[in-house]
Amino acid sequence: MLIRKANGETQEFDEGKVRASLINSGASVALAERVLHRLLPLVGSGTTTKQIYSNAFSILLSERTKVAYHYKLKQAVLQLGDTGYPFERLIAEVFAQQDFDAAVGQFVGGRCIQHEIDVIARRTGDVRYMECKYSTNRLKVLSIQTPLYVHARMLDVISKYDPSGVESSGWLVTNMRFSSDSIQYAKCVGLKLLGWEYPEGGGLRTEMDRLGIYPITLLHHLNKHQKTLLIEREIVTCRQLAEHVSALEQLHLSDSSRKEVERELSIILG
Repeated sequence: MLIRKANGETQEFDEGKVRASLINSGASVALAERVLHRLLPLVGSGTTTKQIYSNAFSILLSERTKVAYHYKLKQAVLQLGDTGYPFERLIAEVFAQQDFDAAVGQFVGGRCIQHEIDVIARRTGDVRYMECKYSTNRLKVLSIQTPLYVHARMLDVISKYDPSGVESSGWLVTNMRFSSDSIQYAKCVGLKLLGWEYPEGGGLRTEMDRLGIYPITLLHHLNKHQKTLLIEREIVTCRQLAEHVSALEQLHLSDSSRKEVERELSIILG
């Protein structure tokens, strides 16, 4: 059975890939089989991978399990908005949860010129200067041009701010994949890379799961406009919303809708 990929190409439907993606999202073997049992009748010739993903998520959601939100995590990051600012806030939160003092959009004078650094994360003996690159295109690959210019910027900053006893490092952080030459170049010059699944076993997805950092775009019972209003108030993660739950009052939700959002938060953060 041929299904259609996001880039328009067709490929043979692979039940094993769907099963693996469910299990990688935290589903038990039994749950994965239940989802597949309900999903397979919905897959036919010409079905898109997007439709398969959406149907699988809906089935998981009906199971009222945290796995549904893990399964949707990459899509939720893609839905943070057209600008990179919410992604920068998300990355700052990733490092803040590791005991860094993380600040967004800081202007720093380099040895030669002034630079705006997307995220600066500091803790004793460790300063990390980060350039964040965000895309809403799930297929995009970060090419070599980006680490080339990011490394030059970081060198200019670190050459001026590199006190003894402090390890200063330049980072390139993205929700995309890195090209092979980007990885090779970064390893050679010492530029730190953090991508969705890079480095292996310690990529952004892994870190977000480990630290319990989930974007509010995961919430099924808020619409796009409501999520945008929260992001404009610098509430980007579910934990931030749970800590400032009064922000829901500004969305004029019905009592039942608010209870559903609070139920979702408890599942995601539980």
